[in-house]
Amino acid sequence: MAGKLLLIHDEASAAMEAIVAGLEEKGISTAQFKTSEEGLEREAESADAVLLIAGDFLFSTPQILDRLKELCVRKSMLLWLLGYREEIAAIEMVVPKSLVQHEFLRPVEAPAFVEKLAPLVAANEARKRQKSVLLVDDDVTFLQMMQKWLSTEYRVSAVRSGKQAMSFVSSRRPDLILLDYEMPETTGPEVLKMLRDSPAADIPVFFLTGKCDEKSAENAALLEPDGYLLKAAGKERVLAAVEEFFASHA
Repeated sequence: MAGKLLLIHDEASAAMEAIVAGLEEKGISTAQFKTSEEGLEREAESADAVLLIAGDFLFSTPQILDRLKELCVRKSMLLWLLGYREEIAAIEMVVPKSLVQHEFLRPVEAPAFVEKLAPLVAANEARKRQKSVLLVDDDVTFLQMMQKWLSTEYRVSAVRSGKQAMSFVSSRRPDLILLDYEMPETTGPEVLKMLRDSPAADIPVFFLTGKCDEKSAENAALLEPDGYLLKAAGKERVLAAVEEFFASHA
């Protein structure tokens, strides 16, 4: 099986039946969810991605879009939209465009649509097998650079504060956290202590620091992180350190 796709729609048509049959021929199992937000989280729990097929039901039951937005953020689920241009524009007034991975414009023919959609589901399944890394740093430029470096090999998420980091790990579990040591407000050491006192206590944490003096290294080591990386180490060293960590904890 290439994965499971949750279809959210309110259609009973031969075209919908053809889409479902075509996906299942490609090894993609489907679950279908219609018209009510009740049970949406249960159906989404075992799905790898969501295809939202626009219809009047979304605007008569707008809470579905709010709930779907929360699920996509919390579970890092991929979201695809199918609809007419004005329908998609209306959906993206509630669900941020940044959460939408792909838009399919109607009208579509079922066989051609399945041929476009199936590779996206398969690619998402491969993505799920990648290790996940959470970056925590208040420096947006540094975050963007690190995301670019790491995203070729890993699923990368980024937050800008200790509060956001704790919120993130309350619902998702990264395989590794790269944590800025010198953040304002809540420092890296304070965030590490909060993590160690939480249900996320066993998530590995590397400190990231711009200080390369011996005293700073000793202070960081006293807190017993799982690793320590200089921000100036460069792309090759950062990638090598993360790769070595995952290889040694396989």
